[in-house]
Amino acid sequence: MKILDIKKYGPIYRFSDANLYWTLYHLSKNKSLGRRNLASKVGIGEGSMRNVLKILKEWNLIMIESHGIIISDDGRLFLHSIPIEIVESNLSDYVGIPNQCCCGIIVFKQSSKIQDGIRQRDICIKSGANGCITFILKDGKLTIPPGRNLDEEYSDSLKKIERSLCLAEGDVLILSYSVDECAAANAAVMASLDLI
Repeated sequence: MKILDIKKYGPIYRFSDANLYWTLYHLSKNKSLGRRNLASKVGIGEGSMRNVLKILKEWNLIMIESHGIIISDDGRLFLHSIPIEIVESNLSDYVGIPNQCCCGIIVFKQSSKIQDGIRQRDICIKSGANGCITFILKDGKLTIPPGRNLDEEYSDSLKKIERSLCLAEGDVLILSYSVDECAAANAAVMASLDLI
């Protein structure tokens, strides 16, 4: 899924679809935010945030008020139409990735599009992360494609992940990691949007 159709000619955007997504996400979690605060949360500069906000305002997804920026009803609908869910719990301890910030995203019912997880890893690395682990829920078990059963090797960790998440058959869990929290978050969204 592409949120923003990049023009062949004209100025090059210094932000990605992930930055647009995170802007709407953070606005949906707050009553209002200022541009500087929003830019910091999303991990882009204020100039790029100005361009993001201009686009989102043109699409009627946000409103810029004197007290800050707020998401519109159309913005909430658009955000909820994207079939992904941010994992709020920290999964880095469960999967043995020390000293890294992790971002987990569930992509609903897209496991049939996963071959071996290498495409998702490559997208995450291109997007600034150090790496990515892709899990799918198949036959009631969390596995790493193409079919590595993790029950014996990581039994306790998998049970903790399964308990903390509401995964359904066919769901994908993308776990991106980086020393930078924003890089991990943006990479996870980019890999997720690629599946939709």
